[in-house]
Order: sequence, then C-alpha cells, then structure tokens
Amino acid sequence: MKRPGHTLQNIQAVLEGVGAPPGFEGPESLTAFDVFCGYLVLDALIANRDRHEENWAVLTPQLYPGQPRLSPSFDHASSLGYNLLDSKRQVLVAQPDRLRAWAERGTAWRYEHLGSAPTLVDHAAAAVELGSADGARWWRSQLQTLDLGPVLAVLRRQTVVPMSHLAATFAGDLLNLNLRRLRDALD
Repeated sequence: MKRPGHTLQNIQAVLEGVGAPPGFEGPESLTAFDVFCGYLVLDALIANRDRHEENWAVLTPQLYPGQPRLSPSFDHASSLGYNLLDSKRQVLVAQPDRLRAWAERGTAWRYEHLGSAPTLVDHAAAAVELGSADGARWWRSQLQTLDLGPVLAVLRRQTVVPMSHLAATFAGDLLNLNLRRLRDALD
C-alpha cells in the first residue's frame, strides 16, 4: 500500500466541523471538504501532483476565539509541466495524442492507493462525488462556466517571465485539455 492514511475519507473526517477558508466566495452551504474538493479540481486542471499531507492545512485561531478553517490552497509550483525541457514540450504540443497520454499519466500518487494511483482527474471526480450534493453542483457549474480566455491571453502575450514560448504554449494546451477531461469526468 502506498501513502497509507492519506485518503479522501480521512481528509473528509479531519475537516468535519472545520470552516471554509478565509475569503472563500462560494456558497455558504459548502463544507471545508467541498472546498478541498475544489483544490483537487484545480490540481487536475493544472496537473499538480504534489497535494501531499503537508500541502494542505487547517488554520486554528490561537489569539482570538473562532472556528478552525481550511487553509487557502498553496504550493502549486509543481504544475503545468514545470520540469519539462522545451524539446519535450515541442513533441507534446505537436502531437495532441501524446499530450493527452502525458496528461493521463498525471496521478494522485500522494494519496493512499493499491496498485496504480488514479489519475488526477479521476481523483478529483471521486472527491467531488464524496462531498455534498451542493458541492458537486457548485464544482460542476464552475467547470462548465470556467473561461480560460484571460489566462490563455497572458500566455499568448508571453509576459510570464521566464516562461519560454514553448512552455506557454504547452501550458495553454494542457489547460484546455484538462478542462475538457474534467468536464467529461464530472458531467
């Protein structure tokens, strides 16, 4: 067994009675676990395989009374193929079937699993299904209305330093692909 104890069910139990993160603008009916499911949807979208047990937290007030809250999401540096060489990005961008195969190798390996870890998309879908009905409706709606246009425009302008043209193209193609995969999985 790989990564024993770091399961969606255990995370859901830990987050019982915990509030949504400070500044969360979604429906008040969403639980902290529902919001955590959104973190996994984001991970699947940006191909972040690094959501281990130390990359999420509960904020517990120490100086004033208040409810513990899920921390805002953090540590997304291992995303969008950050460690790929441009020569590899070139191959993946030029061949959509190879890009899809690369994206599907993105797994939730940081969670308990037997055998092969689920893909990030399958893991996010399983989490959303485990959460509340309101949470599932919310994340489905967010994915259906998500407009990548502003992000893609920034990538096309090549104003993200020091991102190469190929890194920006790869990131845009990957975001579009993973958004389609998530919509299909949660539809």
